[in-house]
Amino acid sequence: ALHELMAARIASLCASGVDGLFITIPSEIVLPAVEQCLQLRVPVISINAGMEFAYARRQSVGLTTSIYGRRELEEDNATTNSTNATTEEESKPRQNGIFHHIGMEEFIAGYGAGERMIEAGMKRGYCWDHDFGNSGTKQRCAGFAASIEDHNANTDEEPIEFGGWHAVAGDNAAQYKIDVEGTVESLPGKAVDDWTGLGMLLCGSVHIEPMRSVIQGNPNRQKATMASFDVSEDIYGAIDDGMVLFGIDQQPFLQGNLPVYLLTYFAYTKQRILDFTVESGPSYIYKSPSEDQVVCIANMYGVCPEFPDEEMGFISDAILILGYILTAL
Repeated sequence: ALHELMAARIASLCASGVDGLFITIPSEIVLPAVEQCLQLRVPVISINAGMEFAYARRQSVGLTTSIYGRRELEEDNATTNSTNATTEEESKPRQNGIFHHIGMEEFIAGYGAGERMIEAGMKRGYCWDHDFGNSGTKQRCAGFAASIEDHNANTDEEPIEFGGWHAVAGDNAAQYKIDVEGTVESLPGKAVDDWTGLGMLLCGSVHIEPMRSVIQGNPNRQKATMASFDVSEDIYGAIDDGMVLFGIDQQPFLQGNLPVYLLTYFAYTKQRILDFTVESGPSYIYKSPSEDQVVCIANMYGVCPEFPDEEMGFISDAILILGYILTAL
């Protein structure tokens, strides 16, 4: 229902004659509205979720910019890194589809998470999805599963198990606990509630508090290796207290900020950069930020620590003396 309301709002905005639109594409339900915008020649940029939909739309109009690493999409090495501006005719959305996707390659982020959790000792991995049906969370779990598969194909050690991609009630802690406890099984030879060797990849910060309620008061469950997508105060707290190994940052502020500049530039100049994908992540965060950084983020980057000015032409006395000596020789 939420995605249907979103699609209706997108279609309404484009029909009203907006100069540009940036959106997330969480599922196929939104696609007809996006197509309507493109037929009306409204410039569209996708952010966060929906990279595969944006890419498929470009393919449908003959463009082959690749999303590398995604197994279910055809690999294409003919990407361009040019930032030269296009002409007005070349920039028409009807020809070129969605202008850009700004976000993180979810599959690659999930793959990298799996690699890091394997290095941390994971023997069986579960992926927990609070937004089942969202294309982004689906790709996160697909990448996680692929990292396990590839590891097993390239090692003679005991294979690591993929415990599955599971939907959980992110907004209901009691149901969440039932879902997790009804799914997770200890490794062979371990006690029923001993989660040593288990890995839990959480698809967002919404999992932190309900998962905390699952393991709270049970030291054996706390032995699981956990990681989470996104960064937030909850995730930083979980990193600090050892519950979570790392968070995965995709810079949501940048995703919301950059399209404004790109769409404004196009509205005034009819020019745009040629790069399709602007990758804002993933970054794997193992340490919470300083207090100054927390204040900076909380204030939408309006109050941030300033880097000291650096005199680029400065040469220390020691280097000068060495230079004089070498010159004399």
